[in-house]
Amino acid sequence: MEVMQLTAHMRNQKEKDKMKLITDALLNAQKHIKNAPKDAKNPHFRNDYATLESVIDAVKDCANAFGIVIVQGNGADEFGQYVNTTVIHTSGELITSKVYLLLDKQNMQGLGSAITYARRYGLAAMFCITQADDDGNAASVNVHSPKNMQPSQDEVGIPSTVYRVPFGKFVKKSLDEIDITEMKNYIDYLETKANKDGKKIQGVVAEFIDKASSHIAALENQQGQESQDWEAFKNK
Repeated sequence: MEVMQLTAHMRNQKEKDKMKLITDALLNAQKHIKNAPKDAKNPHFRNDYATLESVIDAVKDCANAFGIVIVQGNGADEFGQYVNTTVIHTSGELITSKVYLLLDKQNMQGLGSAITYARRYGLAAMFCITQADDDGNAASVNVHSPKNMQPSQDEVGIPSTVYRVPFGKFVKKSLDEIDITEMKNYIDYLETKANKDGKKIQGVVAEFIDKASSHIAALENQQGQESQDWEAFKNK
């Protein structure tokens, strides 16, 4: 009986030893890591919350300083889709945690918001820091719904005088950063989708189409003028 107890104790001790280095590193990192500042406002609940960028900024440099690497990836198992957050110590020891994705709307915008949400909460939980739970509703936002025609949580509150697309595949990009052909194709997609759904284009989608169309027209006029100037130059 005593031999069995000693064997079990040794096995448990070995398991503890496998986690010693990463535990010590996390202990030292957490002594320095502060809570993520709330750097954005949710337009639906009118509350402040910490974005994914804020959480990463709060933990990454300090974690790296103590030999900890952060890896986040997506996966799926019998329980559903998830975001996997793993902290890996330079010794090879690691700790991993899954946050499963729950979304009402099966579209890419809903999936993207759910992934961002899961990354934020998985990372914050791993390093035991707090933040405000203000943006869970974003995972079910329908871009064409007039009621929900608002930027998603991590897509708002960007102080800038330059217009940036507040939704979809070009989110946070200025019009100058988007290829003109891709911009035209995206406008066609939005208009076709709205017509197919029988919904009127409103809100941020209408604003984007208006600004993008004006931007495209200005670029095409400029390109036409440059072409005329070049022809005139060649004929001199």
